[in-house]
Amino acid sequence: GALYVGVATLFLAALGLSRLKRDRSVVFLGALGLVALLMALGTAFDRPFYFFVPGFGQSGSPGRALVLVAFALSSLAALGLQNLISTDPSKLQRVQSVGFVLGFGALIAALAFATLKPAYANDLHLVPMLIKFVVTAIVVISLILRPIKLESSRKWVGLTAISILVIDLFCQGLGYPQTSPKAEVYPETELTGYLRTTVGHDRVMPVNIRNFSFKGPTSVLPPNTLMAYGIRDIQGYDSLFPGQYKAFMNELAAKVAPDASPLEVGNMVFAKDPLSPLVDLAGVRVIVLQVPIQITSPESTMKDGVYVYPLPGAGGRARLEDPVGGNVRWVVDDANHVEIETDSAKGNKLILADEIYPGWHALVDGTETPIVRVNKVFRSVDLTSGKHVVSMDFRPLSFQAGLFFMLFAASVVAGAFTLHCRTRGRGDAISAI
Repeated sequence: GALYVGVATLFLAALGLSRLKRDRSVVFLGALGLVALLMALGTAFDRPFYFFVPGFGQSGSPGRALVLVAFALSSLAALGLQNLISTDPSKLQRVQSVGFVLGFGALIAALAFATLKPAYANDLHLVPMLIKFVVTAIVVISLILRPIKLESSRKWVGLTAISILVIDLFCQGLGYPQTSPKAEVYPETELTGYLRTTVGHDRVMPVNIRNFSFKGPTSVLPPNTLMAYGIRDIQGYDSLFPGQYKAFMNELAAKVAPDASPLEVGNMVFAKDPLSPLVDLAGVRVIVLQVPIQITSPESTMKDGVYVYPLPGAGGRARLEDPVGGNVRWVVDDANHVEIETDSAKGNKLILADEIYPGWHALVDGTETPIVRVNKVFRSVDLTSGKHVVSMDFRPLSFQAGLFFMLFAASVVAGAFTLHCRTRGRGDAISAI
């Protein structure tokens, strides 16, 4: 995680903290910022939240608490700037404010140098940052010691403070994040070309038995990598993913490892057992490994230094429960809409090895049909004999409700603005008369 609110924000936030005895909101914002910072740093403060607050453990990385740190610092900085340009403090209050700013600055500087790696101690890039830090502190302290009494001057001081902040943030963010051409990050290789032509609408199963490590991850086609090539993968990497699929992947990996997720990254799931009977249920067409295995695959080969095992007899991602005398054909295969043509000599069940999830709706020849759970986490619909067109669309109620309330709120704001303009115009007319 990364957070940068600007040097001016830090010093103005310190000035905001000087209002501690006069403004109760400062107590709340200060406590919020401190607690969120301790959580983001992964301290023991996380434990009561993760183990005793229901659902909190599903929030992913504690580093996301930095957004609350940014909110608290920004709000304190706003209070500090307001205090600077709208009051005429006494000498004692000015001294206290300077003490808060200097103390806060010293604390930040001490933390920065304490955590600075020796390799960067003589880095020339630190020089302009240090200069910016000191100059901003001098400017804020000068404004505190020389109170602004003229209304016009206060306005320019406020604009100047905001301008310094904008310039600071702009310079800090210039060139970040750095980008590269897609072809350099995800180059077309012999392996990706082979998978694209072989897998079709089915899935690839990269097998990564070793744990992912930040010291130098060793894995073949890490989770989500194949998305860049338009190829489907049995793995996944997401901050929040359904527990039912995690349980499925844990069961798939059970004979090799107790957990499909690596110890270092809990929001990632690996496929670890190529011999599991669940592999076929997940619609896998090709298995890719870094080491050879004993598996019947007459078309096995090596591509880009990894072992590739096609599964020509696999049922595929879309199949009929009883494939004898029947077949399926893909028509549309998009993220939120799939369409499949089926033909069966008898009543059958279409199985789609895509996760069952609230919001999916199925139509069979245009008629709404229930989606039934099958093979632990996947979808199926019942079919009569003959030819059918089955379509599934993702239309979650949460999205429709969110869209409605967004439009409703926009209408309220537009109505309030219109009413304000009409009332203001009527008042101006009365004043003129």
